[in-house]
Amino acid sequence: VAELRAALALSPTNVPALDGLGYALAQQGAGDAAVAVLQQATSLAPTNAIVWLHLALAEQRQGRLPEAVAAYETALTNAPTLVAALNNLAWLRATSSRDELRDGKAAVALAERACQLTAEKEPMFLGTLAAAYAEAGRFAEAQAATEKARNLAKQLGLEEIARRNAELLELYRAGRPYRE
Repeated sequence: VAELRAALALSPTNVPALDGLGYALAQQGAGDAAVAVLQQATSLAPTNAIVWLHLALAEQRQGRLPEAVAAYETALTNAPTLVAALNNLAWLRATSSRDELRDGKAAVALAERACQLTAEKEPMFLGTLAAAYAEAGRFAEAQAATEKARNLAKQLGLEEIARRNAELLELYRAGRPYRE
């Protein structure tokens, strides 16, 4: 953070430094400061999808979900194959506790695209796809995706992800979507 601030003292419009500072501040829990810095970066580089992704993450951490959705959407407008944005927006659209943010059909489309782009080799993305299917009322597909995510996580030694998918599988078997 100190080094990024020093770089910005020399060049206040250095977008990579602003992005790095905003991301670092968010990681340290300084959410409001992170959002302010990242908003400055997006104003300087409105087509930089990574900066928009980092802004979305910071907004989401602050609980400002509509703002996070808008930032994810802008990231995807600028980089339609940015898998982190596809996955994170799909998760929000599938699992948000806020009814107005959930959209099962959109969540499925986003999650399917993320899984396609990663050749279904990312267990977290498969878990998001399962949550999207559940939100859309497609519980058989949610169960299948969850089982695939769990098995892949086990193969990769990701025991916590495997355990979490086992828990979610029971929820989907009961015909209930997951809510954050």
